[in-house]
Amino acid sequence: MNSLHLCNIKTYEKYLLCSHESPEQLSYPLLVSPKCIEKTGKILYVGQETNTWGNQGNNELSVEQLEYLYDSFLKNGATNRPYWKFIKDMIHEPLYDSVVWTNLLLCGKRDSMGTPEVSEFLFQLSEEYLWNLYQISQPSSVIIMSSPNSVYKHLIKRFLEKLNCQITETISSKQPVLIDEQKKVIWTYHPKFLALSKKTDLVQKSCKQYIMK
Repeated sequence: MNSLHLCNIKTYEKYLLCSHESPEQLSYPLLVSPKCIEKTGKILYVGQETNTWGNQGNNELSVEQLEYLYDSFLKNGATNRPYWKFIKDMIHEPLYDSVVWTNLLLCGKRDSMGTPEVSEFLFQLSEEYLWNLYQISQPSSVIIMSSPNSVYKHLIKRFLEKLNCQITETISSKQPVLIDEQKKVIWTYHPKFLALSKKTDLVQKSCKQYIMK
């Protein structure tokens, strides 16, 4: 069995425990399609959480259906929101061939935008999934697009520590992008914030020097 599919099965079993803690509040988890990582060396593109996910009727979705949903979403070019426009403007190949998409939090709110209520169990599960995905996908570079606030900062710090990354500071308005050249890891603000602060071009220029595409 594919290692990522097996990871997704185990992750989904644990997610169900989280969803029982917060009934009707959490979206389905974002489970990366094993087909998307058949080619290693893509960019690992990390956001914050989904704005809903998998709300397709009243039937409970399976791991295979969630993997298919992920696969179809990327193959169809995702969306034209700032988050996706940011990475599309930097790559030369189709999104599906260049990027493995994931989030700091495994799931978001079921019916709305924003940070869900994060239990310690969900925090640990999200941290575990991101690390496993990094090891399995073997990315050429990592771009983390996230606010330095709330639970996101803690998840980022834990991930960077596991990577033995040299990024020890926190992004700020004066320093909106941080880069570890050796590990090829980039941390910057969410593209929506970059657009509002008119720093998109500056950050994209910095990113293009280090992503292996």
